[in-house]
Amino acid sequence: MKIYASRVKDIEEKEYEDIFSMLDSSRRDKIHRMKNNAERNRSIMAGLLLRYAFLGEGYTTQDWKKVQIEQGKYGKPILKGYVGLHYSLSHSGDWVLCGMDSEPIGVDIQQMRPYRMELAARFYHENEYQRLCAITDEEDRCSQFYQMWAAKESYAKLTGRGIGGGIDRYVTEENYGRITDRETLVSAFMKIYHTISNHIVSVSSYQDEFTQQIMMITDNELRNME
Repeated sequence: MKIYASRVKDIEEKEYEDIFSMLDSSRRDKIHRMKNNAERNRSIMAGLLLRYAFLGEGYTTQDWKKVQIEQGKYGKPILKGYVGLHYSLSHSGDWVLCGMDSEPIGVDIQQMRPYRMELAARFYHENEYQRLCAITDEEDRCSQFYQMWAAKESYAKLTGRGIGGGIDRYVTEENYGRITDRETLVSAFMKIYHTISNHIVSVSSYQDEFTQQIMMITDNELRNME
């Protein structure tokens, strides 16, 4: 398992042509339809980070140029033809995140902002809401709120089911070691990272083996990876 993170950079119009040639075809098509510059930049950086992670597995740029991304079960994106290579992407604030593993993986990053407990009451499982209510330190409660949210998102990406059915169905253990879908009763292991200032990262996997670090990748490293 490898987890990569990179800061989102403003991309100038004159840079698009060179950068687009580094992206997979499905992402290029999606970016062309985007009208919001910030959203476009995040998607471009996520695509570059995925390329970096792919090449980091020992594949060549020629292999990457042939990559096709298709939808697997429940619509989860997969690398067509690469059975033993799984990935997951996320972005929040000024950061993009990519997880790569030989087994299914789900990653999520959440920027910690002011939050409302009403959201926890509405969207979290009752046990989780009560855990938050019992925390008296506001900074700790904010961190726990986003740990729960990131955990649910990463699990939803692991399974591919998404959060359309409600995130209260995904219930975290108090120590954030496991998370369970209370409808299917399928559990997964998870790990929380506090590596990036003011952000929470969660990784979910069916295997209880996690990397201990997140690799920070610069914009130059993304563009010059061969």
